[in-house]
Amino acid sequence: MIRYICDLCQCEIDPQHESSYVVQMELYAAPSNEELRLDDDRDHLEDFNEVLERYDEFDEDGTLIGADTYHKKRFDLCPACAKRFMQDPLGRRAAQRFEMSKPLRTTP
Repeated sequence: MIRYICDLCQCEIDPQHESSYVVQMELYAAPSNEELRLDDDRDHLEDFNEVLERYDEFDEDGTLIGADTYHKKRFDLCPACAKRFMQDPLGRRAAQRFEMSKPLRTTP
C-alpha cells in the first residue's frame, strides 16, 4: 500500500477518505530580450543534434546535471495545508511575521 504524507505538516493522508493535493513548481531563468528575438537564420536541426550529443550529461529526470537555471519540485498536501498554501502561495505573510524589527533611530 502506498502511503501519502503531507509535505508541510507531515500528517498521513488517507486517499480513500480525504482528498489530497499536488503542487508542482517550476523555477527557471526568464529569457533575456536578446533571446526573445526570432532568429530566422537559426538552424534548429543543428540545435537538436547538439542536445542529442549531450544526452549523457542529462540526469534521469531530464534536467542537465549541474544546471542551476531550472528546478522542478512536486509536493503532496493535505486539504488543510492546500487551503493555507492557496491563501499565501509565496509565504509572504509568514516572512512578515518573522521579520526582525528595525532598530530605532537615535538622534545624537
